[in-house]
Amino acid sequence: MSGMKQGRIRYIGPIEKTQVHVLADQVYSFLSEFLTQTKCQVVILYFIYQKTQQEVAEILRISRQVVSHHLFGFCRNGKHIGGAMNYLRKVCAQQGIYIQPAHTTYTFMDASPEYLATSA
Repeated sequence: MSGMKQGRIRYIGPIEKTQVHVLADQVYSFLSEFLTQTKCQVVILYFIYQKTQQEVAEILRISRQVVSHHLFGFCRNGKHIGGAMNYLRKVCAQQGIYIQPAHTTYTFMDASPEYLATSA
């Protein structure tokens, strides 16, 4: 892959819709090892297909608030609970991978945002 450096993964460029479907399948296969089916679907629809939380809710026939909880969790008694993103950060950290999104104004369908993945 162009743009790859040791300890750093970077992709910038247009992505065709067929590539998005292939990417979504690959991401789902990976995520299904760690997340429930619903959380996987929410993550893929929201991040890969760039659906809004309301659109994801309508597709999966759940409330928008439940979509938000699946993605980012919620606070109870001052403690952050649940959320696919928090869980995935922990799983990656256990593997020595720390992911931080870079700031960008592009959407995934226009050009993927840069993600830095570094190994400990």
